[in-house]
Amino acid sequence: MHTEQRCNHNTPDTVLQKDWIQDAANRLYATEYRWLITLAFAALIVFLSVTPRRVNGGPPTVGRIIDHTPALLHKFMHVVCYAVLAMLAVWTLEPLASQTNRIMITLLATIGFGAFLEWQQTRVPGRFGTIFDVLLNTLGALVGIVLVLFVL
Repeated sequence: MHTEQRCNHNTPDTVLQKDWIQDAANRLYATEYRWLITLAFAALIVFLSVTPRRVNGGPPTVGRIIDHTPALLHKFMHVVCYAVLAMLAVWTLEPLASQTNRIMITLLATIGFGAFLEWQQTRVPGRFGTIFDVLLNTLGALVGIVLVLFVL
């Protein structure tokens, strides 16, 4: 009977250890998906930001959609896209213990990302990066963070 107790691998300590390992694996798995979703959305923003517009009657591209988007809607989409990106970033950084750190990292990364893409647009045919668009991207990031903090 003493031998049976030694072979029993389901002691309370072992069960707790297995639960802890499984919990850590689940959190890592969930975090990987969060990063994947957030980076995929950021890639979509990059694609839309650096797609050349149709220049000098050249072949139609995805940039044609951008050409035919009303200016007010185009500016509104800056705010919406960066609000969603900020919400996804805060969600992705949830494993960080400090909410202040999550918010600051999100704010700095999102604003920096938006400013970088606006600068990159100055190198893309038919596209123009503007300070106003950087401000709209920043406004979107702030809206996303406010939504996460006070609404969601």
